[in-house]
Order: sequence, then C-alpha cells, then structure tokens
Amino acid sequence: MPVPPLVLSVDDYEDDLLLVSLVVKDLGCASLSASDGQTALVLAQRHRPDLILLDIRLPEIDGLEVMRRLKRNRRTCNIPVIAVTAAASDDDRSRILAGGCVGYVVKPYPLEELESLILLHTSYQPHLAIG
Repeated sequence: MPVPPLVLSVDDYEDDLLLVSLVVKDLGCASLSASDGQTALVLAQRHRPDLILLDIRLPEIDGLEVMRRLKRNRRTCNIPVIAVTAAASDDDRSRILAGGCVGYVVKPYPLEELESLILLHTSYQPHLAIG
C-alpha cells in the first residue's frame, strides 16, 4: 500500500489551521501543522513534506519570506507550496505566484477547490472503498 503524502499546513489562525488539517486528513493524507513561519521552516526541513499549504499573512516571518527561505534551502526547494490567504488583489496574486507558489486559494474558499489543489500537487489518488 502506498504511503500517503505528507502535507504541512501553516496558518496563525487556529480555526483555519484546524479546517485545513481536517480537509487534508479527509483526503487520506498525513498532516503536520505550524502556526508561524519559523516553525514551518523547521518542520519543512525536518520532515520534507510533499506539499505545503501556506498562509501569507503570518506574524514575525510572513509567508513570502518563508517561501524565499524554502527556495534557498536545497532540502526544501522542490516542495510545492500553495498559498492559502486572504490577500485577494491581482497584485497580491502576482506577487505570491512570482514568489514561487504553485497555486493560490483565497479565504474563504470552497473546500472542493482546496481539495482539488491538494490532490493535483501531491499526485495522490486516495483509494475509494467500493461496497
């Protein structure tokens, strides 16, 4: 049986972090969580997740700086990152995608949109029970 992908969710708002973690687990993926950029960097380095769902507006180290540091580190530079953020302007989107994120979803988002992005960027096909 294949090992499920590991997804690191990063958000400083506890309710959003819980929601994203539940979505990740419902898809059959393994989940890690961080509520700040520094913890996210440590977890990414240590566990090398298959995907990172990253809030852009974080205290101390914002998501764009987390992204820059991930891309400079040879152990984390190839991990796909999806921005999960309230920053919704065209300028925000351009800046975030130019910063290296492979995807972008605006809060509040339809859960189906987040699920689709997770499955697309982990190439994970959960086994559905046939009964």
